[in-house]
Amino acid sequence: MLALHSFLDSHFALFVSNAISNYFRRVSFSISKLSEKLQRQTCAAAAVTATRQLRFLIRNDFARNRLLSNVSSSPA
Repeated sequence: MLALHSFLDSHFALFVSNAISNYFRRVSFSISKLSEKLQRQTCAAAAVTATRQLRFLIRNDFARNRLLSNVSSSPA
């Protein structure tokens, strides 16, 4: 009878151990998938921000050049 209890205890412990291990594996997989998604979104947001900043700088540069050319071509 003691051997049966020992056998059941060891199998129950193994079952619980596997269940906990599988749970944490699923949780960590979900977190890594979420992390990948956040990285992609962050990268896309950074690209959009950089593009907007570049457009802003180009527009300002054109405006500055236009202003300078108007000032230099105006009669003094």
